[in-house]
Amino acid sequence: SVESVTPFALERIIQNGKFQVLDTQFNPNLEFDINNYFKNTFGMTVYQKESVEEIILSFTPLQAKYFKSKPFHEYEIINENDKGLLIKMNLIPNYELIRKLAGMGNGVKVIKHQSLEKKLTDYLSSALKQYQ
Repeated sequence: SVESVTPFALERIIQNGKFQVLDTQFNPNLEFDINNYFKNTFGMTVYQKESVEEIILSFTPLQAKYFKSKPFHEYEIINENDKGLLIKMNLIPNYELIRKLAGMGNGVKVIKHQSLEKKLTDYLSSALKQYQ
């Protein structure tokens, strides 16, 4: 079942400085659709109990160029002009998304999704406090 899926960072699973290869056989779940499982998530964290939310982001013109050249998730353009880019995404807000947006600094602003905006501002405020 999907509830029993746990993604692992295989590059981090090391025992005694080496990968350990076992003689056991892996039997894949042929009913599991990985693309559907991660469809509305950024990163590897899927919160099964969280719902998909409509998120609207605004990018500065410079950040819009970076985002459009390498988007981190499916999106729909709401508006684009010389002042920037406004997009809509359907995602489950998670910690990895907050970190991604925080990494864009003042190049991105959450326009719609109040709890994501609060989590992002709390994250950025906490980071800033380390330097005050």
